[in-house]
Amino acid sequence: MKKLKYEKSQILSDIEISVLNEIFEEIPENQLEQEINLRHIDKRDIDHSILSNLNQNYWFKIKEKIEEYFSLKTYSHYFLEYNVGSSADKHLDDLKVLDKTIITLLYQSDDLDGGETIVYDDNDSPLDLNLRIGESLSYEKTLAHSVNKLRQGKRRVLVSWLREHQNYDYLAKKLKLDNIREIN
Repeated sequence: MKKLKYEKSQILSDIEISVLNEIFEEIPENQLEQEINLRHIDKRDIDHSILSNLNQNYWFKIKEKIEEYFSLKTYSHYFLEYNVGSSADKHLDDLKVLDKTIITLLYQSDDLDGGETIVYDDNDSPLDLNLRIGESLSYEKTLAHSVNKLRQGKRRVLVSWLREHQNYDYLAKKLKLDNIREIN
């Protein structure tokens, strides 16, 4: 039997999850009809320069904690908020500079219906990974995954892309998001 390419863990404290929700609220809304595999979603890039001084300090500590936990360096962090109609098509995160993706559930409404995180095993069978608030799902860039369409409620996650090497700036700018592939 082949080892699964994902792990669920509790990396951040309740206070850190609360701070991340505050940081999300500080960043202007960015509703996207479609971006690569994302559909009808609010995607907010974390620009520490627009955060309050207090939340800047918290953000740097949280980012460092995530990096230390996985012994990897940051490539990118951003928030996704799924509302009614939001989804993420089945895809791979195979940027050449990316080693691991971490999805941390920050918030979900009590009336949530849909929006399940799905991973696919080597036989392409879907597996629903029910995350609790504050729980993180980490997976290798070669793991196919998706998010089911949200039918009711709201769901918010922090997406963290990590990599092994620090010297990536040129390559990252050159590749940007061109190497994310959808799978049909």
